[in-house]
Amino acid sequence: MDRAFARGLHSVESEDIPIERLKVAKWRLARYEHNLLALHENLNSFYDKLFSKLSTPTLETPVVEPFVEQVEDYLRHYFKRRRRVYPSDVANALGLDYETVRKAFDQLLKEEKVELVHKMARRNK
Repeated sequence: MDRAFARGLHSVESEDIPIERLKVAKWRLARYEHNLLALHENLNSFYDKLFSKLSTPTLETPVVEPFVEQVEDYLRHYFKRRRRVYPSDVANALGLDYETVRKAFDQLLKEEKVELVHKMARRNK
């Protein structure tokens, strides 16, 4: 225990404090504790409401539809110069999320607008 703190306790204990003052102090401490607990509950409730309104929905499956046409346009221009393209190249060029571009590629594959050159690229399907 800290010596200064211990001396402070010793000096408080050695003084004659009237019982009534101790009772009042105890009541005030209990009241402060009650108010602090109520404040804590109110803050938790406030934070829950605030973050439920502010939180953005997480997109486990990115929305692909708006980007398919953008990817397709990019590929039309890209294939004029080259024969192969990777989803990561398109994602970097367009500033899009890789998963979004990959799903756009999947949709273009289904529509047979592009073809898969290397089978290993689809090993996780």
